[in-house]
Amino acid sequence: MAPARMIEFVEALRADGYALAAFPGNEGRYMPKDRDMDMLHLRLIDGPTLRQIGERHRTHRERLRQTLVQHFGVRGRLRW
Repeated sequence: MAPARMIEFVEALRADGYALAAFPGNEGRYMPKDRDMDMLHLRLIDGPTLRQIGERHRTHRERLRQTLVQHFGVRGRLRW
């Protein structure tokens, strides 16, 4: 799925009150917070490094990476 389409999809689900299905190791369902959506958008669309996004959101890059994997299934280097 293209990055922009993924963002649209997740935002549409959230707007309709639906939560994302659990990824392996993540229990239950997850309703993305505005902060998490911003981090996802930055990573998929704008393309800064995890460190740059982490600095903007005052979190460590490793925690950001864990959040993207756990809640959105985004893994590895992104090259479109």
